[in-house]
Amino acid sequence: MAKPYRVPDLLAKPWWTREGKGDEPEAPHLELLQRFNRVLDDSSHRIQLDRFHRAVFHDQQYQGLPGVDNEQVNRARATVDSYASRLTDNVIGKVISTLAAKFARQRPKPNLVTDGADWELQDAARQQDQILWSEFQRCRAYERQRLSDIHLMITGTGAIQVCRTSDGFELEVAPSWELFVDPWEGRYGDTRTMYRYRRVQTDVLLRDFKEHKIEIENSGLQFTQLGEEGPDRFNRDTTAVVEAWRIGPNGDDGRHVIAVERCTLLNEEWEHPRLPQAFCRWQIAPEGFWGIGLVQAMLAQQLELNQTLSWRQQAI
Repeated sequence: MAKPYRVPDLLAKPWWTREGKGDEPEAPHLELLQRFNRVLDDSSHRIQLDRFHRAVFHDQQYQGLPGVDNEQVNRARATVDSYASRLTDNVIGKVISTLAAKFARQRPKPNLVTDGADWELQDAARQQDQILWSEFQRCRAYERQRLSDIHLMITGTGAIQVCRTSDGFELEVAPSWELFVDPWEGRYGDTRTMYRYRRVQTDVLLRDFKEHKIEIENSGLQFTQLGEEGPDRFNRDTTAVVEAWRIGPNGDDGRHVIAVERCTLLNEEWEHPRLPQAFCRWQIAPEGFWGIGLVQAMLAQQLELNQTLSWRQQAI
């Protein structure tokens, strides 16, 4: 039976200074989980706000963080009751869906500019343009962008992450509610450290990290800040994974770590001057890393409309 994870509050070396792997003494998974736990504590307001904005977009009554017993049944019943008991007009959802469809028609692509170059260089540039276009199609970049656009309008920030594969690279959507930044480090809109928390298919982890089979299968990592307390919260087909990137002070001596509860799956140098996520914000906030979404901007009008419709319903 998996128990909710509690990271000991200890002062330790930063995880990006550790160079061990697996469960070695110099493996950084304990320091990483401890630092991530603190980041979650400092991000509690954003976690609640993102959940509330997603509930508004889906026209559901906000239920707060999940509980333990019969949580899914209670939320489903509350959602059905909310639809049956009130007349709604989800203006925010309609606006976001319309804008997402409009944005999807735009397919920007980088082009190689060769003004004034000879014919041979221009021909090479045209061939490179065709390669870029084929790579965008292979990675389904525009499909990923459409979902990212919906995220940025709901929560204020959309992100697409570049993932390394054996054949090159792939693109995937990184929802903002899976990404975390130390609020103090990201206070001025930029950061050198990024955390991503998600649940990955266990068989995929076993395929990529077969040498840690026992640790992966026995991992019971849960964070109460995300409403994951309770042994029945998730099935055993997925495993919680924390992935973190740290850009070095010189831009080429950073660290990339993937960890589960009991070991470090990957610990390698990060030699890039930027993070693997490309971010887009609906509206830049005056302070902090995360943007302001369309849901937050239109929330007052939506609540006023809901109240008006409720009064009309009661008067009938």
